[in-house]
Amino acid sequence: MQSVGFSRLENDCARFRGHSLHQDQPEDSYFFLAAFFLVAFFLVVFFALVAMIINLHIELVRAQYIHKMKIASKSCMEISTATSSRSSNRF
Repeated sequence: MQSVGFSRLENDCARFRGHSLHQDQPEDSYFFLAAFFLVAFFLVVFFALVAMIINLHIELVRAQYIHKMKIASKSCMEISTATSSRSSNRF
């Protein structure tokens, strides 16, 4: 007497008779296609992050330069007003 479960295990490979064992070949091609687009997606995201970091760096350097010019201009103006007030006191 064979149980139903045991006969299913015996006949398990019979369903592959006459068929190619590579029935999942389209799934493999979809996997490689998805892997290709996944790599491309991550490259796009990586370059976007690099562009944002470079843009942030440029803006920070620009802000520092503007601040430095304002400070230099302010000190130059203070010096010029101080010298002009001294020269006006002489006359």
